Amino acid sequence: MVTTERQKGQHGKTLDRLQLFQQLRKEGITKRAELADKLGVHPRTVYRYVRMVDGPANRRNLYEVLGPRILAHLRNFPDARLSYLDVQKVLGEPDSSGSSLQDLLRRMARDGLLRAVREPRDESTPHQIVTRYQIPEGQVTGE
Repeated sequence: MVTTERQKGQHGKTLDRLQLFQQLRKEGITKRAELADKLGVHPRTVYRYVRMVDGPANRRNLYEVLGPRILAHLRNFPDARLSYLDVQKVLGEPDSSGSSLQDLLRRMARDGLLRAVREPRDESTPHQIVTRYQIPEGQVTGE
């Protein structure tokens, strides 16, 4: 297959964006929309970059891949209590990973990395109880 100059140029742009993507994530920027804005790409492209950098997320590697990202985000916002849907939005993970993400959050809580808090969803629906996760007080600075 013959590679054209245009294709080589596109490939170089992608590599540059991937490097910038990794740098932004190291700086703590994890929201897909914010990353897309800074990279000048569509949010779905950011999702593709996540897969290129982290590899496909499956139940076996979710703990190693997503666990540190969840902890980093919660350390940046120590007073935050996030449901699994909130975590899903922050990480830019697709809706289909919901049950795997819930399992991961429960496992992290069992291991003492997160604190699970069961509370009413909001004031208008006090009968609906949800589980939200937060960083334990002793781990706010990564201790």
